Amino acid sequence: MKINVLTPLKDYSGKNLTTKETNMVDGKPVTTDKEFTIRDAFENAINSLKTDPTTKQPELLTTEVRNKIYQINLKLYALNSSHEADLSVTELAFIKDRADIGYANNPLVYGRICEVIEGPQTEEVKLPKPAPAAAEAQTPPAPAAAPEKGAN
Repeated sequence: MKINVLTPLKDYSGKNLTTKETNMVDGKPVTTDKEFTIRDAFENAINSLKTDPTTKQPELLTTEVRNKIYQINLKLYALNSSHEADLSVTELAFIKDRADIGYANNPLVYGRICEVIEGPQTEEVKLPKPAPAAAEAQTPPAPAAAPEKGAN
């Protein structure tokens, strides 16, 4: 699939996302705003590491995974004149899988990555109905009717 990876990602209102970029100008650091592109999101995602919850140590990547990340990064930077990277279905699945790690706490960027890979989601999100309040759920039974007089 060919993707123009220099396309900026959008926020919820449709404005381009930006990030800070620092470069040296005349020996001094200068920070400017830079558009946050699909390439930035993909690159951050695939280079993210899981953290082991018990040891708090980052995962150790296998040789195969390191090589896959390297090959995808090469494709993200070796663009044709249309600024497109040609990524396979397997590579896109890998990017999405890694985005689940890298953007676990950023639903906007994770969602935009999914839109780029899978297309926009057109289904309406249906939220579950709220459970009845505790007082409503435990309504006491109605009192029994009193016996009629003279019914013996």
